[in-house]
Amino acid sequence: IRSLRNVFGIFKIYTTRVGNGPFPTELNGELAEKIRISGAEFGSTTGRPRRIGWLDLPMIKYYSTLTGTTHLIITKADIFKGFESFKVCVGYQNNTTLQIIDDYPPASIHLHTPILQDFKGFEDFDSKEFLDFIKFIEDYTCLPVYIVSTGAERDQFILLNK
Repeated sequence: IRSLRNVFGIFKIYTTRVGNGPFPTELNGELAEKIRISGAEFGSTTGRPRRIGWLDLPMIKYYSTLTGTTHLIITKADIFKGFESFKVCVGYQNNTTLQIIDDYPPASIHLHTPILQDFKGFEDFDSKEFLDFIKFIEDYTCLPVYIVSTGAERDQFILLNK
């Protein structure tokens, strides 16, 4: 039996979804359109616009645990560069009981409202705001962020936690 040493969980700095179904952190309006255009979030075959939402950390943590993820890779960080602020889902509140949970409840997600935390925007990838955001993700998920992609080109990335 072989085992894998490193399992990388890769996700965008925001969440996308194709098709119908619940999407609790979904954005609409001008901000969603700005992210969609900047991030080229259109179906590769159909050209249909993808649904856009805030980063969902309970979902990242849930699937990282399920898959045995050991390191995180964040893509499309450049899309948020220059934003004054942005939000991240850090938990859920049950719409009936009002109980707050920090888990991701996939089977009953439609019965929950996301709890969003505000983050200051960043101008540079070595800024305090950006590094604080990365640290928050690491603390929340209990996993190190290994790489952050900072552009569309192959050489546009930051290697962290060497």
